[in-house]
Amino acid sequence: MPDTIPLVPDKLKDYLDGCIRLWREKKNAGHFMAMFYIDAYQSVRTSLFGETLPSDDGDKTTEELSDMIEKRLQSVLLSAGLLNPVNAVRIVMKVILNE
Repeated sequence: MPDTIPLVPDKLKDYLDGCIRLWREKKNAGHFMAMFYIDAYQSVRTSLFGETLPSDDGDKTTEELSDMIEKRLQSVLLSAGLLNPVNAVRIVMKVILNE
């Protein structure tokens, strides 16, 4: 019995693509952690095959989602009258630390 499992590139790529599509569906259903799984599988796919799986639905990267969250947070803070440096830092730290 061999010590390693022989890898078939096409099957591995199909597996990664399936995982990416699954997590895209979960992201569309509101699963909070999905974007991180998508980025992880895309990273593996890029490392092995030199390319990411193209998005059919304008899939956003973690950086793009982070920018969207930051803008939304600023909007909420501004509308609540809380957008000053001290309060903004406190609120962001609570979000980061899950308090």
